[in-house]
Amino acid sequence: MFPVIFEAVETGYPRTVHVKGSTDAALDYHDRILSAIEARDADGAARLMESHITQALADMKNRQRGEPT
Repeated sequence: MFPVIFEAVETGYPRTVHVKGSTDAALDYHDRILSAIEARDADGAARLMESHITQALADMKNRQRGEPT
């Protein structure tokens, strides 16, 4: 699983790092996902991870469109 995550981060981070608010949103998602995992809330962690990925994809699309960063 780690290689898949590493590739996603390696590819996505440079595409989103300059999108305003993206880093703060990602860190918030990471904190919330970790909390859900620590609480053994698999469904909550999965929902948060899906939302995080959806947000990251939206940030990449905004960056490609040239929206303000």
